[in-house]
Formats: sequence, C-alpha cells, structure tokens
Amino acid sequence: MLRNLEQIANDLEKNFDLDRRFVVAEFRINAKVNGIEFVTSSSYAGQRAEKMFLKYRSSLTRKEADSVSFTIHLLPDKSVGDYLFGLSNVGTAAVRSQPTPVSEIKTEVLLGESFDVLEILPEGWVRVRLHGDGYIGWVSSSQVKLLTPGEFQAWGSLPKAQIKEKIVFLRSKPSERSEAVRDAVIGVRLPVGAARGAWRELLLPDGERAWGKNEWLGLVQSYLRRRSGIAEPRAVSSLSIIKTALSFLGVSYLWGGRSPKGFDCSGFVQTVFHLNGIELPRDANLQWRAGKFIGKDFKKIREGDLVFFRRHQWQGEGNGITHVGIALGEEKDIIHASGFVRISSLDPRSQRYEERLAKTFAGARRLVTTNSA
Repeated sequence: MLRNLEQIANDLEKNFDLDRRFVVAEFRINAKVNGIEFVTSSSYAGQRAEKMFLKYRSSLTRKEADSVSFTIHLLPDKSVGDYLFGLSNVGTAAVRSQPTPVSEIKTEVLLGESFDVLEILPEGWVRVRLHGDGYIGWVSSSQVKLLTPGEFQAWGSLPKAQIKEKIVFLRSKPSERSEAVRDAVIGVRLPVGAARGAWRELLLPDGERAWGKNEWLGLVQSYLRRRSGIAEPRAVSSLSIIKTALSFLGVSYLWGGRSPKGFDCSGFVQTVFHLNGIELPRDANLQWRAGKFIGKDFKKIREGDLVFFRRHQWQGEGNGITHVGIALGEEKDIIHASGFVRISSLDPRSQRYEERLAKTFAGARRLVTTNSA
C-alpha cells in the first residue's frame, strides 16, 4: 500500500495551488496509520486539502478508499513549546527552502529582524514565517534566538538604533582594536544603551552586549518590522529613492540576497524602498501588484518608478514577471541587480543598452508621488 500512498501524496501535491512562499502545505505519508498527513500553517489550507483528499478518495476502489486515512498537522506544533517568536542573531541568516545546508536560499533575515516560529527539528533547524514580508522557510537554529511571547514583547518595547552604513562590525568593547562580535548591515535595528565617547552600547538578540560607533547609528522609535501587504503610492522623495539605489552600485548579485553583501533583483528593490519607509513584497511578481500602473511609455515614467520584465515569449499563465529594477528617469536608464547592481538602458542609442531587457519590458508602476528633495 506504501506505493499507492506515494502516488496519492504526489497527486495531491501537484494539484494543490496555494502560494507556498507564504503557507506551509505539505502532503506527507504517515505509514503508521496507513494514511496521508497534511502539514500546514493555515487552517483554511487544511480545509481545502481535506476536501481535495475526499474528492480524490472517491476515485479509488472501495478497498483502497477504506484503508487510507487523512489527518491535518497544524503549525505551530508542540515542537516549539513556548518559543513562538524569534530573532536573527547573525548579520544575515539564510532562509532555506528545506532543512538542509545545501537547499535553495529563498531570502535572508537580518540581525534583529523577527519571525514566527512554526516548527523546530532536533537536527538543528527552525521553520519560520518572517514578520517583514511573510516568507516561510528554514533557518539554522545556531543563527537565531528563540523567544517566548513575553520576551518578544520586551524586545519590541526597547528603544532602538538603526545602522546607517552599508556593513559594519560591532565590537566587544568601545574600541576598534577589540574583538568583532557581529557584522551588521544598513537598516539593522538593535536596542541601544549608554554612550561612551564616540561609541554606543547595543544589545544583541542573544543578550550579548556590543558596541557601535555613533557615526554608524541613527536613533529610531521602538519598532518591529511587520508585513504590511501591498504598498500603495506614498509621498516619499524619488530623489531619496535614487540616492539610496545608487549607493549600492557594484554590489554582487546573490540569489535570495537582500543586503549589501549581495542582492537579487527584488531583494535590491525591496531594500531600497524599505530604507525609505515603504514596505514591498519579497518577489518581483508580487511587487508588480504594488502602486499604480504607469505603462511602457518612458515619456510617462519618472525616476523612482519600478520597472518590470517578463519571461521571454511569456504567454498567459500568471503575470510572467521575473525581473525588476528602478527607473532613473534619464534616457530610459534603470538601476537593477543583474550580475551586480548596475545601470542599464532600454534606449538602443545608449552604450548601456540591453536588447534582452528592451524585448521583455512589461511596464512601470509608481509608488513614489513626489520628486522633491
């Protein structure tokens, strides 16, 4: 019967269409009870899966149908105990598609950023749902600090400082000669303590104390980054967007990256807008839903608009968006992460012209409503 269970699980898996970037939805074989176990982070997904299973079971022989059970395993489960929340405890922690060190990196969670804990494996992996953009994946337990609800609330209430430099190394003492204890990238927010000369004390997620230079830091309000849904146009300076984007020129491309250590295309755009107070979804095909559609006419496209590109010869299914950049507003120039963060052009007369981009250009969308400084 195990072979039949494998076939059932595979058939159900192929036909279940929820976006698994944001919902756990796994059909597993439960050999102990000769059945299918559906692991999910959503009760709604569980209901859908059960209806699908019942419909599928009706196509089996009566003997097969009577012998196959179906159960729902809802996350978070008892493996998490009281640790319902967590924080990244390293500069950039990889969020992977599977609980193995060689699986695909889906995104990253930066030092001090928060998440829900969904599942903990004894092998040293934690399944998480990021608060920033709702992404779900696996992180190494060695790179995160897990918290109870009370501990998480206490962390959120502490006054914070934000890193303003691209990459810095926090020190064990207020001295450049002291031991480095963490790296931290631009946008990281940590609880801030007393000043000592040119340095300021910072609190790391695991309770360790670190020191950063005052010139690296900007004080901010108590803050926990939370998913904000699809962003709408806001009165933010397009000049500020462009200044931030240009500051990352030359940074290497990294699949799943969203820091100056390496960006993918949507991670670059998400970071630029986040640093200017606008939260965007993680992936290009989701960012396509944000803001106001402007179209493909560059006479109407302004600096700071998002510019999107589709798969070559795309037809029909989904929106086909696979790449995103930011319009610079001059000679059809854009800045984007492709190989590295660089400037390209859609104008055939430009030395920076890229025919591939010009042929797959899908249009622009606007999130910034002012170009004032």
